[in-house]
Amino acid sequence: MNDMLYHKALLILLLTLIFGYSSYSQEISVVKGTVKERNNSLLIAGAQIRIQNSKIGAHSDAKGFYALKNVPFGKHILIIKCIGYKAFSQEISVDKSEIVLHINLEPLPYSTDEVVVSASKRVQAVQDVPISISVIDQRAIADRSITKIDDALRYVSGVNVAKDQVSIRGSSGFALGLGSRTAILLDGFPLLSGDNADIKFDMMPMMDIERIEVIKGAGSALYGTGALGGVISMFTASPKEHSQIKVRGFSGGYDNPTYPAWEVFPTTPLLYGIDASYSQRIGNFTATVSGGYKYDRSYKLWDDSKRWNIYGKFGYDFSEQTSCFLFLNSASEERGNFLFWNDLDSATKPPTTSNMNERRLSKKFVTGAEVKHLIGDDAFLLVRTSAFATSFDELNKAPGEEIVASDAISWFTETQLSTSISQKNFLTVGGVFTVNSVDSPTYGERSQSIGSGYSQIENTSFTDLIITVGGRIDIEKTESIEQQHIQFSPKLGLSYSGFLPLRLRSSFGQGFRTPAVAERFANIRNPFPVNANPKLVPERSTTFEIGANSEFTILDIPTSWDFSIYQTEFKDLVEPQIILDGAVPAITFNNLLSARIQGAEFTFRSMFGSIGFETSITAMYARNTILNTPLKFRSPILWYNRIWIPVSEFEIQVDYRFIARSERILDENESNFERHIPDIQKRVPIHVLDLRAIWNLQKKEIAPLKVIVNAKNVLNYYYVEVIGNLAPIRQFSLQCELNL
Repeated sequence: MNDMLYHKALLILLLTLIFGYSSYSQEISVVKGTVKERNNSLLIAGAQIRIQNSKIGAHSDAKGFYALKNVPFGKHILIIKCIGYKAFSQEISVDKSEIVLHINLEPLPYSTDEVVVSASKRVQAVQDVPISISVIDQRAIADRSITKIDDALRYVSGVNVAKDQVSIRGSSGFALGLGSRTAILLDGFPLLSGDNADIKFDMMPMMDIERIEVIKGAGSALYGTGALGGVISMFTASPKEHSQIKVRGFSGGYDNPTYPAWEVFPTTPLLYGIDASYSQRIGNFTATVSGGYKYDRSYKLWDDSKRWNIYGKFGYDFSEQTSCFLFLNSASEERGNFLFWNDLDSATKPPTTSNMNERRLSKKFVTGAEVKHLIGDDAFLLVRTSAFATSFDELNKAPGEEIVASDAISWFTETQLSTSISQKNFLTVGGVFTVNSVDSPTYGERSQSIGSGYSQIENTSFTDLIITVGGRIDIEKTESIEQQHIQFSPKLGLSYSGFLPLRLRSSFGQGFRTPAVAERFANIRNPFPVNANPKLVPERSTTFEIGANSEFTILDIPTSWDFSIYQTEFKDLVEPQIILDGAVPAITFNNLLSARIQGAEFTFRSMFGSIGFETSITAMYARNTILNTPLKFRSPILWYNRIWIPVSEFEIQVDYRFIARSERILDENESNFERHIPDIQKRVPIHVLDLRAIWNLQKKEIAPLKVIVNAKNVLNYYYVEVIGNLAPIRQFSLQCELNL
């Protein structure tokens, strides 16, 4: 018996040595080369090159170079993808130790082969997502000289930005600096402030953001409070093997207003700024460090601002399975306190009673860490934790004047597991705990905690069909309020590709938003009395959507389109209710509103020769279902257009945005506001035409430099986004971007 076991063990060892030697001696190769833009010599960094059906892959570095190591001899399919370029595949025959292959990619004015993360908290093709989603890449951010996240969102179909509020398909109206109905994340970390639950637009490291994903529709099943109308998720770029240094500077000014009464400065109001970024991978360590300073004198009096930000992200790979990163971001802004105009004839001046020495100072700091462990090829576990601190103060107040101030910290921890539980089912589960701590003379000392658990399964049992089912439970408790609120947010999605190139999708989802500490406990006397209301309950939404999209080629013209129809029901929306406190209107936030928004959205993209064209139109019918009146601050039509005309190393880009006039601004009982903010209801349709000329010297290998001349609102069209505020007038700027 022992001899038999011995001989079996010897045989197994012999076979292992034979096959091990055969595997070890298998001939392998290195496939290397450069990635360039077709018809010129522009080197492309960040392109993904991989061997189909294998784990062999690489990214092109800052000089466009890539190298695929350990490629077995034989025939393979090489796949190359890069944001802003047409996907490319090629069969290669590997028959020697080194293969040199130079790749040329065709540029696109839009991206059709995107992968996204936000829809299911994992990487997946955008075509497989059952909800509407838009992607903004870094090139679009840089070319438009965008320095704040809200300016980037103004070009996204179905999105309307009104000062501090981001409205996705009409989900938000306007409330100055309070209660965002859109969740916002940076590399998976939430960034809504702990007191006002608002977005701090000026703190985002725009130079390091590789892409922005915008989910349209209720997203609380995965993201919890704030995702009532959608989710904005930003992702920073991964450092490459070679160091990357970017320096971007701009300078410009505002044109003189047509109306002499609006001129407030004897010379051109200037704006300027500079950003710098360094990133590199050194072995298992990655680092990104950036910072910037911006100054804007503004076209309005007492509206100037100066701000700075510093960002750092540091990562380490412990092994091929385990990695981590730590990030920190700090920003500060000091500005004037222009809230409303004096009147339409003095639209660039504040009320005459304003204390012009007063300043507003806001500081933001966030730090967080993530550990990710790959359990297998299709499974990972991650843990995130962060602290987001905000501080707001009013400076140089006159003696006896009320000071609105607040300090808040939002503590966040999340654990997520994503794994295949069978060949046809992919599971994502997680738990989240958030604590908002507020110390404010305006809101008091408050503590708000939210505990959450979520789960989602993606099933592919049926051919060409992906079924997504999930849900999340959130339990919210605010100190000094006896009642706790429990919210369940389910979701269901279907994505069908059986009619290629036509893809169909449909989704159902619910969302909620817990009232901000500021909405429940604000106690302000100036400029209008605001009274506390601790009894506020969470807002809720239910969204249905059906959509279709297709990508095809007609006479060698790449074309794509996307169409969707949707309906969102809102319950218990928090709105400011206005009553008269003597002769002065007083404001209390109440769960006043039930509403319904029905709409359709259509996007079309194509190329004619080398000229790219994109247009999108969103039509909405938004009603207060209690009063059967139009919802306030909602525009029934959003129409956005873009043209891209490349000529050698030059490009001309045109953006045109049309936003229809809002049907309603004030209810009947709010008309007394006009005595305190003159011409409050003045509004017109919005027409904004932006032009830019780009000279990319890298395309001719002249210098690693890009020069951009920007003209925003080139027609100098006058309009308002929110009450009593003239929107930006014509602005010119020159931007230079150096990439080393």
